[in-house]
Amino acid sequence: MHLQQKAKKVLAAVVAAGMVTAATAGYGLLAGPQEEREITLVVDGRTACIKTTAATLGEALQEAGVSVGPNDKVFPDLDVPVTNGLKARVMRIEIREVTVQEQIARQTVRKATTSLRPGHSRLSDPGEDGLQKVTYRLTYADGKRVMKERLSSEVIRPSRPRVVLYGKGSPLPSRGFFSRKVLVMTATAYDPGPRSCGPHANGRTSTGMRAGKGVVAVDPRVIPLGTKLYIEGYGFAVAGDTGSAIKGAKIDLGHESYAAALRFGRRPVVVHIIED
Repeated sequence: MHLQQKAKKVLAAVVAAGMVTAATAGYGLLAGPQEEREITLVVDGRTACIKTTAATLGEALQEAGVSVGPNDKVFPDLDVPVTNGLKARVMRIEIREVTVQEQIARQTVRKATTSLRPGHSRLSDPGEDGLQKVTYRLTYADGKRVMKERLSSEVIRPSRPRVVLYGKGSPLPSRGFFSRKVLVMTATAYDPGPRSCGPHANGRTSTGMRAGKGVVAVDPRVIPLGTKLYIEGYGFAVAGDTGSAIKGAKIDLGHESYAAALRFGRRPVVVHIIED
């Protein structure tokens, strides 16, 4: 009886050993060397074909000694299974912050003045560009800048506007004017030169004013000389001249050049006689 029990224990041990051996053999079949696969890597400006037994792209990169930074981008993703012929790319992403000085462009401001004739202008103040300190975040992909973000700015020197004065004729209400009378007239155009005013033209009107933009010829029986006017499509003006052809509801509008006068041509206009 004692011998039978001992024989059973020996038999059980043998069977157990056989099972362990079989299990170990099975594990070896599953975990043995994998088949090599060839993949193409593009990284740091170089293209390389490598053979690997790695299961995922991330493992293949690690096996090839390719490090991936926290901002780098990998295409396809790192957890993609490695297959034969896989093409992958590692894009190096670099982020920098830089601070530079930049100009603040001066603006141009136009101001009306009665010291200049209508149509004339003068530079009163050339102004000055300002200066500012600006911080940018720059993003580079494989050495090429792909993004520029403005983070902050600080004014070092403010800009000063460029001031241009322009003539508006006689003083007028800043918010408009009051029409004492409105006329619909036929307008022609002239310039101070001989082609408009004849060979003896000296640039002066019959009242002694300088001929040009803002000075118009009228029939004094309709509009007295010296009258302040606003002509729609032309602007503010003064009745400062007469002409043999300017009779009744006709008005001749001064321009600075013969070409401008030709462009204006002949047309009906609405004339406001301004109330002082």
